[in-house]
Amino acid sequence: MNASTLDTLSKEIKAGKCILVIGPDIAKFSDHKSFFQYLLSNLRNSDVVKHLELEGNFVFEHDELFQLKGRGSNALYGFLSSFYPTIKEYNDIFAKIAQMPFKVIISLIPDKGMTKAFERIGLRYRYSYFSRTQGNKVNGIDKQDNNDPIIYNLMGDIDEYDAVLTFDDYFEYLNKILPEQAIPPDLSLALKDAMSFLFLGVHFEKWNMQLLLRKLLQININKENDKFTLLRVNNNLDSLTFVARRLDLNFQSEDPQIFVDELYNRLKTANNLKALPKKKVFLSYRHADKEYVEKIAIELIQHNIDLTFDKGLGAGESINAFMESIQNMDKVVVVLSKNSLRSAYVSHEINLTIHHNIHLIPCHLDDTFNNDRFGMEVDELIKSKLNEIDGNIYSKRIANHLADIPELELDRGYWENFGKNRASQSRFFKDNISVHIDINNFDQSINAILKAINK
Repeated sequence: MNASTLDTLSKEIKAGKCILVIGPDIAKFSDHKSFFQYLLSNLRNSDVVKHLELEGNFVFEHDELFQLKGRGSNALYGFLSSFYPTIKEYNDIFAKIAQMPFKVIISLIPDKGMTKAFERIGLRYRYSYFSRTQGNKVNGIDKQDNNDPIIYNLMGDIDEYDAVLTFDDYFEYLNKILPEQAIPPDLSLALKDAMSFLFLGVHFEKWNMQLLLRKLLQININKENDKFTLLRVNNNLDSLTFVARRLDLNFQSEDPQIFVDELYNRLKTANNLKALPKKKVFLSYRHADKEYVEKIAIELIQHNIDLTFDKGLGAGESINAFMESIQNMDKVVVVLSKNSLRSAYVSHEINLTIHHNIHLIPCHLDDTFNNDRFGMEVDELIKSKLNEIDGNIYSKRIANHLADIPELELDRGYWENFGKNRASQSRFFKDNISVHIDINNFDQSINAILKAINK
């Protein structure tokens, strides 16, 4: 696509006048398979296929539909519900699309992958889908927050067991989608006002897809609008020419992923991407590790993380700062080491994080968290510390220094809870993936922490 056309498209996206339509082949899959071929390969290699009640040749690959009977439909829905979240090929491209200021994204992929991409980077959206059984009657787009972009699954929602999988599904779906008032009002209004339509990974050579796209395009009042499509260069050119003539589309022989990268970079250069909300993160650690922790903090701040970092505070002050801020945190990063794992205060911060259901990200400087012998040594330390505090409390009472006792009792509470929770915290760290902070591969370690924060 030439620079002038790309500039025009970028301006219309910024103005909210470009409708994006994405198909399942927006990304590349292994062995250059189409998405449906990739899906079939995984289905045939799964245990689920043995439970499907199939009639004859159950796959119609050209139409990307199945022929099932009995409970086969439920088994297939169950497989697809667990299969879609495992598809990593969509992640990067969806994340970039989420940051572009599209007013409407129409997805022909019947899962919530695009909504999850918005959620991962903290962006708001309005979601709905077209039901093959009920149309748009029960799936009206939320009227609140009208400035939020619409994500609309045109082919249903796998999680709701309401998608188009078989020919029977498709005929039922067509009866609902073809009438004039089938499209929700908010979506219909956006389609009418659009200046351009951008299709990514959509198979125009299929008759059913032509019918659906004609349904979308006939709503539009801007008859001279541009309709760009990015398709695989190895598609059947005769078929594409035929479809282009019937739908009045301007075809571009360009890879969708490459195009998304170009469009993303152009919008980024023009400062037209959405502003991403900063993740609020608390960094929990032992001050004996501050040499390493300060380096981590600097990197996180430079990567747009809103970091609460108690540099220079004492243990008691750290706990108070944490208790005041925990409710507002998105994530807590705890730095595990032979120092922090001996700290009642770090343990208390971990307990508060879990209690408030805040996502805890463990990182480790050394492997002591995985060492049972070290855990027994900490248990002995806790006993010794409790005896020491009890002795101090007794001495204060004998000396009639009663004003000092509440602080000692508070400290004792931290250590007592540390003793109660140490074993369960140890199991938590062993059961969850901890990021290794490798000083020799520091950049890689920081990237791993950032990935966990932005997940």
